[in-house]
Formats: sequence, C-alpha cells, structure tokens
Amino acid sequence: MAPTVSVTGDGISVEREVSEQTAPPIIQAAMSPGTSEHEEVTVNVSGEGMSFERVISEDVATDVIEMAIKNGHQTQEGSEEEGETSDTEEFDGLPNDFFSRLTDRQEAMIKVLLENKGWVLNGELRRQMGEQYDEAIESGPALSGVLAGLSRKHGKDFRNDLIEGSWTGDEVKFRLNRDYEEELREELDF
Repeated sequence: MAPTVSVTGDGISVEREVSEQTAPPIIQAAMSPGTSEHEEVTVNVSGEGMSFERVISEDVATDVIEMAIKNGHQTQEGSEEEGETSDTEEFDGLPNDFFSRLTDRQEAMIKVLLENKGWVLNGELRRQMGEQYDEAIESGPALSGVLAGLSRKHGKDFRNDLIEGSWTGDEVKFRLNRDYEEELREELDF
C-alpha cells in the first residue's frame, strides 16, 4: 500500500498517493515551523507501518501539497545567492561559506552524525547533542528548525544531500552523507 498524504483545512482538501521515498521528506517538511500565525491546516501521512498527523501553518501546507503533487520534488524559487538551488543541481563538496554560517546547534548535530556511522533516531540525536555538546533540543519540531536553518542558508536540495532523513514509523532517523565526511572532519577538527 503506497503512503497517502492528505491536507485539510479551511478551503483546502488534497489527498494524494505518494512513493515511500516521498513520505519522509513530506513529514519532515510538516515538522518545520511556519510563518503563519494561524495553524488551521491538518496534514496526515499514512501507509503500511506509517501514521503521522500534525496541525501545520498554511505556508507549510503549501510546501507539503507541492511535494505531494510533485512526488517529493519542490520547486526552488530565488537565486543561488540566497542559498536556493534547482532540483537538478549536483553538489561538489560543501559551499564555500558553509562553516562560517554554521550555528552551534547545526555543528553539534553534524558532529553527532559524524560520530555515529549510520542512522540515528531523532530522540537519540537530540539526547547526544545535549549531553556531548550542551546543545539541548527538547522536541522533534525544534530539531526540524535546525535542519530548516541549513535549508534556508544553502537550499533544500543541498541540505537533503548532506543529511538524509527517513521515517521509521515512529520517528525520523537521520544520517550524514559520507561523501562530505572528510571535509567536515578536517574543518571541524574532529
């Protein structure tokens, strides 16, 4: 059974089947903070071994609907100067300004992912960030904010290439793209 995404709210009603690879990025997008003050839209992602529901802002709902319609691909608007990228861009290393724009929480997250050679569950990632780097994050949505910061600075495509996320059925798990490991370890003196 393919996962189904439904988005409902005042004047909004969208339901669409998506691929199993598309569901985790949609869930991750739904966990990001929105800019609307009114959170009146509900997103539901369900499928075999998967159930996720959350009330989201209208601007996040727009992103979720776009991803569902395009089966996981979002159109990037803006210029490369603003950290936006196109869907077809391939990455050759980290951006030149990557380390100068890295926050303490983003650095802690990357270091934890470097220490762990494989997937790290959301809760475990947050726990290790707090214990090892004094960068406590109390909730999953707050961790999504850390990821959203990387997306704002360097574009969603790059962020998704750097840190992969996947839904386990209970929570999101993350891992670092090992293509960046050497450069990250060198610059972070790790």
